[in-house]
Amino acid sequence: MAENQTIALNAGKLDLAKNQSFKLPEIRMRQGDKGYHLAFALDANFQQYNPSADTLGFKMLKTDGQMIDMFGEGFKQTADGWDMALPAEVAQSPTPGLLAHIYIRSDGIDYSTSSITFYILPEYGKEAESNSYVTAINEIMNQANTVIKNLESWANKAGDIANAAQGAIDAKIAEMSQQVTNWTTATLANLTKALSDKQAALDKLNVDYSTGVANINAKLVTINEDWASRAAGYDTAASGQRAEIKASADTALAKVAADAKDQRDVLATQFNGAFLAGLKADFDALKQQWTASLADLQAALTKAQGDQIDLGGRIKAAQTTLDAITAKIQTIDPDAINAAILKAQQTANDAKTAAATAQTAADGAKADAKTANDGVTTINGKLGTVPVGSNVMAEIAKGGKVQSVNNTAPDSKGNVTIALPSVAGMVKSATINGGTKVTADSGGNLPLTVPDPDLSPYDTASQAAVKVSQAKADAISAAKQETTNQVAASRNTTVWVGTQAEYDALTATQRAQYLLLGVTK
Repeated sequence: MAENQTIALNAGKLDLAKNQSFKLPEIRMRQGDKGYHLAFALDANFQQYNPSADTLGFKMLKTDGQMIDMFGEGFKQTADGWDMALPAEVAQSPTPGLLAHIYIRSDGIDYSTSSITFYILPEYGKEAESNSYVTAINEIMNQANTVIKNLESWANKAGDIANAAQGAIDAKIAEMSQQVTNWTTATLANLTKALSDKQAALDKLNVDYSTGVANINAKLVTINEDWASRAAGYDTAASGQRAEIKASADTALAKVAADAKDQRDVLATQFNGAFLAGLKADFDALKQQWTASLADLQAALTKAQGDQIDLGGRIKAAQTTLDAITAKIQTIDPDAINAAILKAQQTANDAKTAAATAQTAADGAKADAKTANDGVTTINGKLGTVPVGSNVMAEIAKGGKVQSVNNTAPDSKGNVTIALPSVAGMVKSATINGGTKVTADSGGNLPLTVPDPDLSPYDTASQAAVKVSQAKADAISAAKQETTNQVAASRNTTVWVGTQAEYDALTATQRAQYLLLGVTK
């Protein structure tokens, strides 16, 4: 496979209305598969639907309670629809028939598509594991880690600034101390040189003075009196000059010391005033910023903890719901459901048999009634028209009390005189409905006994049809009532899409779980 090439598993067209009448492709992966993509198209009532990628999500709830919930990441629109990078957590554990779906989030509401069925085939020798993958939790943790890293950076920066400030202060103090030391050393050196120069001048003056005094004394040897006062004057002048030089030197040294002190005081005022105030203001601003950053960190950590607690509550509630579903699944007995279905089918078959028996009886009654009616019709045809309000048996019961013959009334004794045509040889014999043959007598008469069966115990055709319809309705109602409570929860429009061998390999508990999830065989 070429570099950067991906394998896309086709999930077909997923409809938000979930009303596909066709079978969607099954997604088959092997345990440990990674780097696969899911290709799909979106419809809404069979009309193409094109949302934005940041509103798409993917959800899967595993059988062990772990879940996958990706939102707003990994989706890319293609020419044929959409492409999504499947996380590795999908194929961690071998599972038959995992259900997942795509959803679109709009105004805080999730709209789901029809289900996607995943079959994770086992990889022999590989241990099964199962982890959740929720982008919202990862985002919270990433944000928290980012805040912590930012705060660590701020803390390091604050330490660097503090260290830099301390270094700057130490450097400035060292610089100023060196400047004071250099100035003091230079000033003292200059002052010492000036004093040394003055002392050298004074020493030279003393030497010159001594030389002059010696010369004067030599001259005064001859003129002691004249030069005695001059010698005293010279001594006074020399003393005064020495005192003046010493006073000038003391004044210069005092001024140098005062100037040095003034310069030190100015430097100390500048250091203790504007410089230290500026450093303190910078440090206070940094401290305030660091305090605010710590407050933001505490707020972010508090929110993250709250989100984790809320997520924990949701997971606990989902686990409680799952436990309740599992407990409900465990109470379902698939054998009892199958027995109830078989019983309902047997009841329906018995009802069909009873209805068929009733229909046969009704058909027999109708045939008997028709046979009787046909017999009466035949007799009436042979005997003539029966008067209105009478019947054949009533007419026969009259016992020869003739009312008229060919419109000729009987006399007072009941006799009718008519000319009868000869019927000899016209009628030989007759039967009723194929019964015993009756032979005509010599006068051509047939002593027929006409049957008059009692049909009151039998239903008419319309009554039999009503009873048959009612029997069918009662049988269907009984069959429905027998199975409604046991199998109503397991009826769903989702049909098992695996092979027969895979379905046969499921345990009774697994089949009950699929029934609860809406999957039927």
